[in-house]
Amino acid sequence: MKNLLIDEIMMKNYTSFGIGGRAKYCYFPEKEDEVVEFFQYTSKNKIKVYFIGGGTNILVTDKGINGAVLFSKYLNNINVVDNGDFFEAGAESGMPLAHLVTLGIKYGFAGVEKLAGIPGTIGGAVFGNAGLDKKGIGEFVTSVEIINSNGKKRILIPNKHFTLSYRETTINKDYFIYKVILSFKKGSPEKIKEKYHKIIVDKKEAQPMNEKTAGSVFKNPKNKNAWQLIDDAGFRGVRIGGARVSNKHTNFIVNEYNASSEDVISLMKSIKKKVKDLTKIELKEEIKILGEK
Repeated sequence: MKNLLIDEIMMKNYTSFGIGGRAKYCYFPEKEDEVVEFFQYTSKNKIKVYFIGGGTNILVTDKGINGAVLFSKYLNNINVVDNGDFFEAGAESGMPLAHLVTLGIKYGFAGVEKLAGIPGTIGGAVFGNAGLDKKGIGEFVTSVEIINSNGKKRILIPNKHFTLSYRETTINKDYFIYKVILSFKKGSPEKIKEKYHKIIVDKKEAQPMNEKTAGSVFKNPKNKNAWQLIDDAGFRGVRIGGARVSNKHTNFIVNEYNASSEDVISLMKSIKKKVKDLTKIELKEEIKILGEK
């Protein structure tokens, strides 16, 4: 197994932020048996494991990852079943959300447009319950198939055994989501496509989609918009090192000039402190920070 682990890759080349030091090992499985073998090996040798899909919504530290990173990008198959009143889609965790949306428009997955313009993969989207609204992708998830950290074969977990709330899930973070089963009511492909295009146009106008970011940095507090709190605190365009708060959307931090993880973390800390001083509201991170401190 060890021969299948790739030694020392630069994580900045595998994240949308373009930031991050070396990972000790990485692995790109293409089928279930390889995932099982990976977990059996890392469990036996007590190697810490990290999961990465599209490399979005994460900040890897400059000191890198002293463990093994499992990349799900080649686990990207999907099957669609017509169940009369609805479609059931079984998607492997590494399938890009964009592909699910494209396929959903073709078939007529009602509501799939709510996932438009969101980078990353199905597995990551479930762990962060990504989506246009607070219901997130969880609105469509009926079950997940997981492989646990000991490398046991797939276990089906129906959605009655876990919760998908705003940008969070109760699914154990040590579980690897191998497949997600989603259910969509049937809708008009033309109407879904029309809604999709409107969402994409709005996002392009409002978000720095062509810059190096990790998506929204902070969760929206109850009845508030994080971007508005950050903007009111005077952070629009503020820079620390190579990292800058986006002029387009203040809940995005841009890697403008070879930013370090410390540049981003310092900017995040400054934002949190100022917003709390002004409003008594403590912003909570939406992006995940991975790696050695």
